[in-house]
Amino acid sequence: MDRPRSVAEADTFFDFGCGTGRGRIALAPLAGPGRRFVGVDASEHAVTQLREAVGTGRPRVPSRRRSRTIVGRTVAVEKRMTEAAGDELRARLEKYVGKPMGPPAVAPDPVNLPMIRHWVDALDDRNPVYLDEELAATTRFGGIVAPPAMLQAWTMPRPRIEGIAERGGAPGEIPADNPIPVLDEAGYVGTLATNSELEFVRYLRPGERLRVATDVESISSRKTTSLGKGYFVTWVTTYTSDGEVVGRQLFRIFKFDPSTIDPARLGAAS
Repeated sequence: MDRPRSVAEADTFFDFGCGTGRGRIALAPLAGPGRRFVGVDASEHAVTQLREAVGTGRPRVPSRRRSRTIVGRTVAVEKRMTEAAGDELRARLEKYVGKPMGPPAVAPDPVNLPMIRHWVDALDDRNPVYLDEELAATTRFGGIVAPPAMLQAWTMPRPRIEGIAERGGAPGEIPADNPIPVLDEAGYVGTLATNSELEFVRYLRPGERLRVATDVESISSRKTTSLGKGYFVTWVTTYTSDGEVVGRQLFRIFKFDPSTIDPARLGAAS
């Protein structure tokens, strides 16, 4: 998110497709007298989560029949809301928001030195706390710890290569009770990863075996991009060790219908 170049005391900031409010958190340093932050999302679940997160600050959702003023400009909301209301597929997808993407899973292996060694060698990361037991013992960690960026690596399942392209890169079969197969069946078979945000709660130590649970955070209304029409699907994976949350990952993909790609627009975007 770009920081606004100039901010007046009476400005109002709108976040369309706000999800659970991460953009609002990014704008928090700009808060002040007379300024407002308004979150707008097609998912009632996401808006409910945002309301709970901000406590007494209730984000306002614009009416379908009104327009809002955003930093001196009027943006028509009615057309977008009307299109969303007529999107039957998006209505079917709503039931998945806030629900698990599949059953929880356990990492195939505990945090271990051989994998740490492969990682730091590949990235040329020479921080001694990752491999030097004697030196690591003298640090605030009291022993060897794993590089934080390895969080996702510890829980990656062994991939089944056959059919991996048809699964959009997923290592195994995708559970049927999931928004991805629904989108595939509707013709939105293209998959483009757009965002990945990692949150590290603490360092991991050799021997810890992680457990992961993944929930759908939000599904956008139908969008038209240079890759054609599609939906942004966002999920959050929570990583735990013996019941303690040690990290989280937000991941977003764009599921699109290849038949709707406009070659002229695609060329202009490249």
